[in-house]
Amino acid sequence: MIVGADKLLRPGARLFFGELHGTEETPAFVGEMARLASKLSPVRVGLEIVDEEQPAIDRYLTSTGSEADRKALVAGKFWTDAFQDGRRSRAMVGLLESMRALKHGGADVGVFAFDGHFEAKDDRDLGMATRAHAAITLAPKAIVLLLAGNLHARKTQGQLKQTWMAMRLVERGVELITLDARYAGGSAWFCTGPTPSDCGPHPLLDGEAHPRGIVLDGKRDDGYDGVFDVGRATASPPAHPAH
Repeated sequence: MIVGADKLLRPGARLFFGELHGTEETPAFVGEMARLASKLSPVRVGLEIVDEEQPAIDRYLTSTGSEADRKALVAGKFWTDAFQDGRRSRAMVGLLESMRALKHGGADVGVFAFDGHFEAKDDRDLGMATRAHAAITLAPKAIVLLLAGNLHARKTQGQLKQTWMAMRLVERGVELITLDARYAGGSAWFCTGPTPSDCGPHPLLDGEAHPRGIVLDGKRDDGYDGVFDVGRATASPPAHPAH
């Protein structure tokens, strides 16, 4: 059960979930939202995965989900990268598996990868917004669920004075609800620096426990329309067995 989901899920809704990478709970939350949404309309889930992985994702969604299928899914450069920042987690594969199961159950669901390779001079958020906008345009009646790092989901620049992905989508006329993840402590797999050795499981500060669900707050001034509570977090390790 996700408290508040019924107030947001409607054909054509666009929800942007901003996460701290590398937990079991946030991909599972989005997967559950997709299941609920699939009862109402087509569903498209956008993930912060490089778009060159799209063919492998598409093949997996139409596969039987066997062990061999999963190995093929995570065989690409994105999943085997030495820099394991939490986007390449077992939980992300679990989200893709939940989408595969929905599809095989007859639901009109799909997944699109909106990240890309970029250099320091590139505007990464612009590129991600461009890819996501193209996918949204192709499915105007679908419920679209986006999952990315929480900075990308901001509707305001914040201290970094950067134009984030969500801001770019709003500029293009997308009616977007942005939500920041809230955790009741636990752990997450993420990177504290620029090298592979900086990546791993890290503790999170204990927080107040709230019901698992979504709370909108029009008075927020942090760039989000509300929060989604996932409870106590659990670090999700890399999906590829070599890590």
